[in-house]
Amino acid sequence: MIETDGQGEDVAGANRVGAMVSFGLALTLLLVGACSPPLPDAESPAARLYARECGICHVAYPPHMLKPAMWEMQMGRMALLRSQRGLSPLPPPDAKAILDYLKKHAG
Repeated sequence: MIETDGQGEDVAGANRVGAMVSFGLALTLLLVGACSPPLPDAESPAARLYARECGICHVAYPPHMLKPAMWEMQMGRMALLRSQRGLSPLPPPDAKAILDYLKKHAG
């Protein structure tokens, strides 16, 4: 029997599709990040901070991959994930430096 949400929607099927999309996106970002050129201004304090702090959990993705508004959204999302994973929040000056760097070099 197929589990539904009360309105006839296949809950398990929707969850599988969502998981497949998430996996595909994560794999794409991983491959793009792994094949990317070095970060712009790689020796700058902001680039080093970005690579160190964001590289704790994943590849430091090239800033040109997202528009400035998307980086703002990602920084908020990553702050939540850091909290959920028991990592300390970024100090506000560090978060600002990283976001400014990402927005400066955004696509």
